[in-house]
Amino acid sequence: MQVFIVVGYNNTRVSDVVRLRHLAKARHGAGLVLVAEASSNLDGEAADTVIITSLAETLLDQGFACVTAEISKLGLRPMGVLPFSDRGVLLGARLAEAYSLPGSSPTEAKIGIDKQIFRQLDQETAHPAGYRPVGYQRVTDLRTFTETTRQMGGKAFVKPAREGASRGCCVVHDPEDCAQIWPDIARYAAEGIIVEELVSDAREYSWDYVDGASWITEKETTNDSHRAEIQQIVPAPLDIRTHDAIDAAGRHMRQMSSVGHGAYHNEVFLRACGTTSAVEVNMRPGGMHIWDLARLAFLDFDPWVRWLDWSCGQSVPSSQALKATRYSGIRMLRAPRNGTVRTLPALEGLMQDSTIHDIAFSVQPGASVSTRIADNHAFIGHVIASNTSYADLKSDLLRFADALEQAIEIE
Repeated sequence: MQVFIVVGYNNTRVSDVVRLRHLAKARHGAGLVLVAEASSNLDGEAADTVIITSLAETLLDQGFACVTAEISKLGLRPMGVLPFSDRGVLLGARLAEAYSLPGSSPTEAKIGIDKQIFRQLDQETAHPAGYRPVGYQRVTDLRTFTETTRQMGGKAFVKPAREGASRGCCVVHDPEDCAQIWPDIARYAAEGIIVEELVSDAREYSWDYVDGASWITEKETTNDSHRAEIQQIVPAPLDIRTHDAIDAAGRHMRQMSSVGHGAYHNEVFLRACGTTSAVEVNMRPGGMHIWDLARLAFLDFDPWVRWLDWSCGQSVPSSQALKATRYSGIRMLRAPRNGTVRTLPALEGLMQDSTIHDIAFSVQPGASVSTRIADNHAFIGHVIASNTSYADLKSDLLRFADALEQAIEIE
């Protein structure tokens, strides 16, 4: 039996894996193998076969041996490898190489998971006009963390070298704050903590890519100290000059890592003066339903189909740019107050609005919720909508989110 191998995912994205499974069967007559670090009661719906193994770099040889042995035992024939999480990139590259399938090399894959390696390359590699690398320093203890923050002018942005979803990310407003922040990030010291210069005069975008097709997504983050992502809109409304500057930055980041890889979610700063810088490179599909937003926004375009076809060498490259027919966006939902969820709002009335495509809650009655947003997984749900007008879509997303949040009963 021919199969696609999806390497790594988190439970909030199980619907994406389910979609890939259905597409693999309908388009290629193939099954889907899911490689995960822990079992879930959702696995049976998401995959034909589930292989549980560590994705840690220190256990990469063991993980590779486990997966290849199980594939051989079951008599499966891999026809594509899809790294679906930051932690899955290394093992995905190793498997693609072993089965002679499209993908990055294992050496290139390290750039996608280690922010220190990427930052070092970013400093050393020639870059496009108008692009400026972000200054950084790796730290392993509180003293160095505090001193580095002082050297950067008293303000900085700190992040684990090998985490995603904004986990462990924090803005430092004053060196005196370091002692308070350190206990929350000290557990990441063994794999590396990166302190970067704080880019405060910029907007954030992502350059999203799959098999030759790319687009720019407008990102909005919270104003909390942790800067989680609360809203995304596709495509970002940009003038030609700004679009080209962000596009050049995204392509530069891809060139630094691996041109043979099939999917990227490269995050980019755009400063008020027009210069660009890399936030970070991600060698996997963007989260927050960005590929679903692209499917809604662009004519005859399905990123999930493109990714599957690329992974098995059956893609048909096109030089034509994507054609946007509307704007689509997602707004994350926050708990309106601390407490325990008593009831969630009924969705029937809101879903009758033709501009709304999806509303979902990630909590259930009885769950404890907090207004504190520490990372991208701290939100309690989302709403997805589209509109031919960018201004109307932004207004709609705020209005829908506010109505949903205020309708949640919390005790």
